[in-house]
Amino acid sequence: SGNAKPGYAFEDGLAWIVEGLAALAAYAERYKVTLALENHGLMAGRSDQVRQVIDAVGSPALRANIDTGNFLLVGQ
Repeated sequence: SGNAKPGYAFEDGLAWIVEGLAALAAYAERYKVTLALENHGLMAGRSDQVRQVIDAVGSPALRANIDTGNFLLVGQ
């Protein structure tokens, strides 16, 4: 997660985010490690965006790390 460059939206980076996390998740599964995706910034800051990334990766090794304060940044 993080902030997008001007002119870019979450949808623009979604495939790249999923590709990177899927590679990490495969490694994490192999070594029995859990990854945590925190809602932060404007690229995966909303709850629906975090859920969309986790669902798209489709790995039990990727979970959400919810920071309730960070939801204020995106109006949730």
